[in-house]
Amino acid sequence: MNTHLFTKLLDQVSQLTDQQTKLLGNALSTRNPITLIIKEIEQRLVDNPEYPHCHSH
Repeated sequence: MNTHLFTKLLDQVSQLTDQQTKLLGNALSTRNPITLIIKEIEQRLVDNPEYPHCHSH
């Protein structure tokens, strides 16, 4: 994407509805498989926190 179009797109982001913002966020986060892996690991840590040394919860 050229710089002018990208700048124009960024200017329009503030005008998105809540639903559009959510859809944009989903589209951006699912483009990179590494992002999905990181989110999965972070969620596992939230769901099952443990101490690194003894692995107790």
